[in-house]
Amino acid sequence: MTHVVRLEQVTVKRQNNLLIDQIDWTVDRDQNWAIVGRNGAGKTTLLKLLTGYIWPSKGSVTVLGETLGKVELSELRKKIGWISAALLSELEQSSASSNVLDVVCSGYFASFGLWKEVPTHIRIQAFDLLEQMGISSLAQRNFSVLSQGQKQGVMLARAWLSNPELLILDEPCAGLDVPAREALLQSLSAISQQKDAPTMLYVTHHIEEILPSFQYIALLDQGKLVAQGLLAEILTGATLSKLWHLSVDVLWRENRPFLIPVPTGQKI
Repeated sequence: MTHVVRLEQVTVKRQNNLLIDQIDWTVDRDQNWAIVGRNGAGKTTLLKLLTGYIWPSKGSVTVLGETLGKVELSELRKKIGWISAALLSELEQSSASSNVLDVVCSGYFASFGLWKEVPTHIRIQAFDLLEQMGISSLAQRNFSVLSQGQKQGVMLARAWLSNPELLILDEPCAGLDVPAREALLQSLSAISQQKDAPTMLYVTHHIEEILPSFQYIALLDQGKLVAQGLLAEILTGATLSKLWHLSVDVLWRENRPFLIPVPTGQKI
């Protein structure tokens, strides 16, 4: 079996700071993973490793069967959809005068802005994706005037347009209000149920964002992978209390977890 992601004894060290500490981790094609940890735990660093934006100090990183250092990164990145605050910032600068449909179409070329003629069938496909997400009315609107939630929806459509084999979501709901968050998660859930759905990695520190389609979880703390495995087994009050250094419990509703602080003096 070709693994989607395989990290072997991976360490990342920058200016004497240990960002990732001897991680071993494997993601297979039939698995969607949530990656959870506090701010500064190493979550974003881990994602930058997978997309080749940083290199390991030690160890081996393999993505979609290709080992970093032995593959043309521009070709590998065409197979990876990515949503992050950094990517949104790039799009806001490069696509300030672009309409929403053009921003989505740029995902076909994995480019910022459009420098080539977009095939008609790609424009149709891009519009269909906006329609599936309930935001096709925004197609001709300037990207720069959208709300944060609308921009995230456009980014999801852009990432999905290229039919990625791996979809990486780095805190996609950050800064969204509850209705916008739930709308984005509903779109993500719909993507996960399609026959050709990509393997998904979802980074967050809000466990209520973890959808039922994510069966696995990795917990990061100070650059170490402190727990990994099936979501139902790992995501417990005891485990998260150790991670957050705070007494918490996990409440499940409609197969989604919610974090509940435990008042001082009560047992978990």
